[in-house]
Amino acid sequence: MAYHYAAAIQDYAKIARKRLALPLFTNVWLKKPDRRPGEYPSGGAVSTTWQVWKVIASQLDFIAPDIYEEEIKPIIAEYGNDQPLLIPETRIDKRYISNLFYAFGQGAIGYSPFGIEDLLTDDTSQDYRFLSQLGLAKDAFDSSDTLPHLNQGYRIITALEPLLQDQEAQIFSFKKEGAQNQIVYENGQDRWAVKLFSRDKMINSAGLIIKHKEYYYLTGANFALDLQAQQGSNPLGILSLEEGGLQDGQWRTNRCLNGDEAYFPFIGEDFKILRMRLYSY
Repeated sequence: MAYHYAAAIQDYAKIARKRLALPLFTNVWLKKPDRRPGEYPSGGAVSTTWQVWKVIASQLDFIAPDIYEEEIKPIIAEYGNDQPLLIPETRIDKRYISNLFYAFGQGAIGYSPFGIEDLLTDDTSQDYRFLSQLGLAKDAFDSSDTLPHLNQGYRIITALEPLLQDQEAQIFSFKKEGAQNQIVYENGQDRWAVKLFSRDKMINSAGLIIKHKEYYYLTGANFALDLQAQQGSNPLGILSLEEGGLQDGQWRTNRCLNGDEAYFPFIGEDFKILRMRLYSY
């Protein structure tokens, strides 16, 4: 089935490529762990067949996963490994909007919650009734309070685009999954912990750290830095910590943070960008 679907798409793609110089892709209803073939589109480019699709539908530029699962890391690792990463559909509920920071940190070229146009009316009830056959939780389609966070997330990623595309920048993205409550950031002699905070009905803990020259740029939601020395690294301190943004690639400071705010740098529910400079001793 996968072969014949891919072969049909290949024929359409050949025709399309002759007429329009646009990227071509197909999106994928992913394989569900508790579903049998036939209970999901098992002939699509799912984990067990998408390498077949890459060979047979070679006119496609990439294959794009629709991600509604809570644990997105393995999916992004698989579909973003040797091709452009585009997420054309994902959960629209507020809690998971912060996943966009992880996705763009992993090289995504696009990230779109399902029914994004419905955010202007704040009504996805029709969409959920139509898509209930996917076996997804109803809250995946709850768009309450999503739009302001999504807009701010897009603004931040747009501002950071020059750094994300800079070959000299070192990019590290993270996301809380399961019971995980911290990760360790390592970059040469710099080694410190990132504390992850997520409770029920909060925005998921996810973020992006970009090191460019002597500065770290931090963004995301519900995480904090613990700069206590990790084993095998030098003690670190904060030389400067600023809240602000990038405009035309130039940093603009809104506030200089110090005292307790600099002792335990934290970004909560409101997406923002912090710029940090460290020293070691």
